[in-house]
Amino acid sequence: PYPVVVVALPGRDSLRFVVDAAAGASVVAPAHAPRSRCVATTVVGAAGSAPMRMVPIDSLRVAGRVFAVRAVVQDLARFGTLSSRPID
Repeated sequence: PYPVVVVALPGRDSLRFVVDAAAGASVVAPAHAPRSRCVATTVVGAAGSAPMRMVPIDSLRVAGRVFAVRAVVQDLARFGTLSSRPID
C-alpha cells in the first residue's frame, strides 16, 4: 500500500525504500546506517520530540541522481509486514 523506490547506498544496491512525502526526515534502518558516523540528536515532529540517532549519508542514489542526506536511524521492520515484498 506504500509507494516504493529502489535506492542505492554506499556498498548496497537495489534497496527498497518507502516514499513518504510528509516525512520530516529521511529514515534508514540500522542495518544500512554507517555505525561509526551516528550521532545522538533530538527529532521534533507533529507528535512531539524524541531522542534519536542521525547519520550522514554522502551518497544516496535514486533514479540516477545522487543526494547527500542526514537520516534518522530507526528500525523499520514493521514496514516489511505491510508489503508483499520486503522493505529495506
